[in-house]
Amino acid sequence: MTIWFNHLDHKGCTLHCVGNREDLLRGARRCLEERGWANTTARDIATAAGGVSHAAIFYHFGSREALLTAALIEAVEERLTTFRDAIAQSPSADTATQFRSLWEQFDETFESQRGMWLSHFEAVLHAQQSDTLRQVLTDNQIAGRIGGVAWLTQNDASTVEADERTIRSLGSVYLALIAGVAWQRLIDPSTAPRSGDVIEGINMLASLLAAGPTPSDRGSL
Repeated sequence: MTIWFNHLDHKGCTLHCVGNREDLLRGARRCLEERGWANTTARDIATAAGGVSHAAIFYHFGSREALLTAALIEAVEERLTTFRDAIAQSPSADTATQFRSLWEQFDETFESQRGMWLSHFEAVLHAQQSDTLRQVLTDNQIAGRIGGVAWLTQNDASTVEADERTIRSLGSVYLALIAGVAWQRLIDPSTAPRSGDVIEGINMLASLLAAGPTPSDRGSL
């Protein structure tokens, strides 16, 4: 009988601990959206998590920074899943059509995710003083490049991973576009480019690059 009761107690504790962890992640995401990375304290997270103790933060994640990082990565992955699900509605569409769909989704969802985008950029600044955070963001960045290339080339991520040159070139430009437009939207939404502007700009740049350098360009090099 003692073993049976101990088993129940352990199971109850496990369920409670798992629940605390999920509550903390939700609380941290809420804080990132409403307060930002730098202004969020352990107390803020515990309150947003429904009164979970501060000790639970360190028990489950080790530090406030680690919890905020986990919450941020979770939000980024959720955002990417939303984009992919929307694009998957038209699986037969060509890459150009799907790329336009991606930017239309970006337009539609940015304002509702504005706080999380801002926290993402804040995390990049804090990563300059934290090797652990820098590594997490680096891993996430590389995964984003691979995912972008896989989607654009319509290949599996496992196939794309071996093509380091394409990941570094196409994957990096893909991320640079998203981050660059997000940055402009945070600074001034009224003058930031919308989906049509992004597509038109890419086509214009591609035309300029395809045309090669003009005689005046050669003379100035």
